[in-house]
Amino acid sequence: QTSYLDLYLIHWPVPVHHVSAYKTLIELKKEGLIKGIGVSNYAWEDYLELKAQPDIAREDLPLVNQIEINPFLYRPKTIANFEK
Repeated sequence: QTSYLDLYLIHWPVPVHHVSAYKTLIELKKEGLIKGIGVSNYAWEDYLELKAQPDIAREDLPLVNQIEINPFLYRPKTIANFEK
């Protein structure tokens, strides 16, 4: 058993719901149940939507964005934006 998770990822940015889901994870982080929050499969626009929220502090932005990259699915614009 454990009393917290080191990293919790939102697997997919479900339109309309991903911001509220992310804010719920921030609350769990404040309670000490999660140490870090990340996202998975977020496009640059999804990240910007989170970043634009006035009640999401800079230190609460995602620590990681896990994206799929393979020979058939390559996202150079997404990679370039997140590398900045």
